[in-house]
Amino acid sequence: PPEAARVIESRAFLSAAGGAELALPLAGTNLRQGFLLEPWLELEGLADDTFAHAHAAGAQLARLHALTAPAELRKLPTGLPDDLDELFAVDSALARLPRAPAHPAPSSRVFCHGDFHPDQVLRRKDGGWLLMDLDCLAAGDPAADLANWIADWIVAKERVTFDEPAAALLDGYRSTGATPPAREHLLAHVAAELLFSGRTIEAPEAKSLGLVSTLCPPGAAVERCEYHRLAGARPYTANNTCTTPRRLSTSSTCPRR
Repeated sequence: PPEAARVIESRAFLSAAGGAELALPLAGTNLRQGFLLEPWLELEGLADDTFAHAHAAGAQLARLHALTAPAELRKLPTGLPDDLDELFAVDSALARLPRAPAHPAPSSRVFCHGDFHPDQVLRRKDGGWLLMDLDCLAAGDPAADLANWIADWIVAKERVTFDEPAAALLDGYRSTGATPPAREHLLAHVAAELLFSGRTIEAPEAKSLGLVSTLCPPGAAVERCEYHRLAGARPYTANNTCTTPRRLSTSSTCPRR
């Protein structure tokens, strides 16, 4: 019930800000049982793991980001988790490694989807697009939503690159007149998202993408920073909580750090 109440409140904030048409309306609620109902619509299905609708997704996301979030809306957690000291304590060598610089401060505070993946943007039969599953709607940095999509592409395609997965998405974002976050700012969010996805990225790949500079102290060797231990070194694996700090402190379906 508390989660349902939070979702209802956030959707009310979205409607008040002028974003009601971006997503399905709530058709009914039951706080006692903790469930929400949305109307049944005929939507065009998309193939699993498809990114072909990146341009449309970017445009729809930009429309959401154009709305200023109220102060009362919950804050979207981004970047590296706050409890790294506790996490790294499991390994004395890891605990002694130099730490990465602070995650970049948000470029703006807007409505964020909070869990933006390809299956969260669907097309109506009339040709319009809708954002789905706004249970994690929050106020935050627009780079966080864009990073979700780009990191998904990297994991699905098993190719560590930035420009290819970002191109159509950011073109769609710009098509609305919006300005996407700066490249380095967005890279930092992609780097953090890749860590929490459980994907093991080897150091050479990370260097080619520029992720190392976002997660390691300036001048530090890759092998001597937290990035290498979290994302590239063994025996840490995708199933080990050491590579997925998000899992340590959440009972919610929304990503937390």
